[in-house]
Amino acid sequence: MTMLKRWLFAVMTLGVLVGVSVAQSLSRDEAIERIQPLIAEIAALRAVNAMQLSQEQAKELLSIAKRVQAIWSEYRERMKEVLREQVEAFSAFKSEDLLNVGFTPETERRTAIASKKGKDLNKWLADSIAPLAEEAAKVLTEEQCSIAAQMHSANLGAVLRTRLSPSPLSRKQSDRVFDPVVKIREELAAIHRAEYGEITPLGRFLLNPALVSVLERKLELPPSPIQPLVDSEFVELERTVKTLRTDINTLNLINGLHLTPEQLKRLHEIATVANGYMAEKTSTVDPEAFNELVSTLQRMKQLLLNGREIPVTMFVRAGRLARESGLLAKPNSQPVGLRELAQQVLSILTEEQKQVLADYKPCLIPPKNLKDPVRVGQAPSNTGYIRALERIRQIPPAIYARRKAQIVEGLAKQIEANGGAYPPEERDEFIRRLRDLIDRARALSDADFALQAEKLADELRMLYRKEALEKRLKELTADRESEVLLGKVIANLLHPRLPVILTERQLAQANLKPGEGEGLKSLTVYNTGGICPKPQ
Repeated sequence: MTMLKRWLFAVMTLGVLVGVSVAQSLSRDEAIERIQPLIAEIAALRAVNAMQLSQEQAKELLSIAKRVQAIWSEYRERMKEVLREQVEAFSAFKSEDLLNVGFTPETERRTAIASKKGKDLNKWLADSIAPLAEEAAKVLTEEQCSIAAQMHSANLGAVLRTRLSPSPLSRKQSDRVFDPVVKIREELAAIHRAEYGEITPLGRFLLNPALVSVLERKLELPPSPIQPLVDSEFVELERTVKTLRTDINTLNLINGLHLTPEQLKRLHEIATVANGYMAEKTSTVDPEAFNELVSTLQRMKQLLLNGREIPVTMFVRAGRLARESGLLAKPNSQPVGLRELAQQVLSILTEEQKQVLADYKPCLIPPKNLKDPVRVGQAPSNTGYIRALERIRQIPPAIYARRKAQIVEGLAKQIEANGGAYPPEERDEFIRRLRDLIDRARALSDADFALQAEKLADELRMLYRKEALEKRLKELTADRESEVLLGKVIANLLHPRLPVILTERQLAQANLKPGEGEGLKSLTVYNTGGICPKPQ
């Protein structure tokens, strides 16, 4: 739910805008939170004015928007409970992760369950909004849908876009369809959407909490007060969960790299320097520029309320003030020093460790046995795939002969449910390969199966469409590997939280008393055989 998370961050808290003055110590996040109601209203006004809705369209869209808001209200209250559960479970998991000796089954179980609840609820939200977005698409013209999609995000950058195109957005498919990298990425994105659900741009537009009020005003109805999407408790819970996830993911990577004490010390030093480069991102805003920006945004809102266009010069001025105040990044703002520091990090890693980093994907519950860890640079664990083959081998011959087609089809559906569905033109070949693999696995003696289990498990892994697509994508982008690796260093090993995490890890392990870690067990309960439990 990456897209949803990014969107939620953009519309954090929508309370009543208080004044235009700002304290010297106002942080960037606090400043964005303060002007968010104004930004959301401008986004809704810009879209509704540009769409030139008829009265009938406005009425139908208002009805849809109200139903979307009701769904969101239910989601918000249910998600609060899930977030509280996640804070408790993830905190316990992190405490054990710091020790790097394994997890108690109960801690692992609670973490997996809490994580899945969040994933399921996010998918419920996406699935609930999807039919309403389709209903809205039938009410609006293609051009109006395009405008709504362009204003789908009630964030400052979107609001300050100087032009809304009245024509549908062109994807230039003719230029892209023959690019295998683009095609594979689109297929992987489709698999992700099927698993996690997706709120389309039109659906996110309907979630704008100012939309109901703007439509009511257009219909000359008393405008409803703009209700906050989330309250302060929700914001704090979500931030805490996000931090815990970051810490756990980072610990999983650090533990999996098996760094020496010298490497850990040097990494801590480099990451601390990197924090200095990135400090300005969390610094306080410039109060004078911020106050001018708020005044400019308020003038924009008044123009829109009067049905007038916002001059291009006003957009330019607002953009400049947003950058000067520190609310929008300046062009090419990533410090060159970060890339140099990333190179320093790579210089202290072995080739095997670099390969682990290249293959790394953020994962809440690590797919490694932490008491007997898979060494860096080796293939990921095939335990889950081997167990699946063992279960197939245990089916009595008579039953397998009688129900072979159903058994193969049942396993095929499980594979497609977790790894993405095959296109109709490829499915017969997929079934043939799966049936052949099962027959070969069943024909082996126990001794031969033990010898060939890893190879057979690799074959089964590659029948998961997502796995095969990711492998192919990696092959096609091999020439960009150095840049990808550099990006992973910056994102993970130069993360602002890393120095804190390394210090906590060192203290936790230094304070571990003899025998204290004996109660911790290897991952056996919810680690599905080397497949990282979702959501990531």
